[in-house]
Amino acid sequence: MDIIKGFIRYYDFRIYRLGDRLHISYGLLKKVSYTIPVDKINAVRLVQSPQARIAGKYMAELVNVGMGDDQKEEQSFFLLYDKKDKVLEKIRQLLPEFSDELDTEVQKQSPKVWFVWILPMVVYGLMVTVVLLVLKEFLQKEMLIVYAVAATITVFIMLYVMGNYFTRGFYAGEKSLKIVDGNFGRRILLVKYPKIQYLETKQNFLAKHFQMQKGEIYLLASSKNRVQTIPYFPEWEVEQIKEALLQ
Repeated sequence: MDIIKGFIRYYDFRIYRLGDRLHISYGLLKKVSYTIPVDKINAVRLVQSPQARIAGKYMAELVNVGMGDDQKEEQSFFLLYDKKDKVLEKIRQLLPEFSDELDTEVQKQSPKVWFVWILPMVVYGLMVTVVLLVLKEFLQKEMLIVYAVAATITVFIMLYVMGNYFTRGFYAGEKSLKIVDGNFGRRILLVKYPKIQYLETKQNFLAKHFQMQKGEIYLLASSKNRVQTIPYFPEWEVEQIKEALLQ
């Protein structure tokens, strides 16, 4: 059913650039058309769903004011799913302003981040233990099912955290900041420094001890795209972003 809906919705998808504007149109039953000034585009994002990540395919979205605000438009995209090299080639043709650093390698998270995450892991373990002990007093016959559910949830959380660790990263280039987010899926955001309104950094006491920081950048964009998270990294690397913003 989703395949049929997607076919009807994105039928006859077309995109071209004329001067300093992108023109996008698609749709079978409902024709949708966009005209987007290039200088109003604040960031470009490559997206992979979990299935697309396995298949090695990406789609591209635009981040700017207006697009993505309409609840009926779930995605402010401008390129449909395709192989990465083909998507990047289309971006070079349509948006060369964002193509220079979009394919650069990102800095992965430091193994020290596990020490920062240890506190919520311990809290989760204690909560599960307390809940299981309480339930054991009332659900003795069903405890096998309870244990199975608790184990399944725990495995899923661990896979989620592992996916987070191996996926997330960032790259502070000369002109742009690149942030990779996700766990099972993946989202790659490239934003020009002048488009960042401000940067906010955070630390808990463990992160401070290991000299790690995480942050959030604020963009002029729709509500769901306004805040973008930078994962935990050594303080000196986050300082690179601050220096680039000041310049």
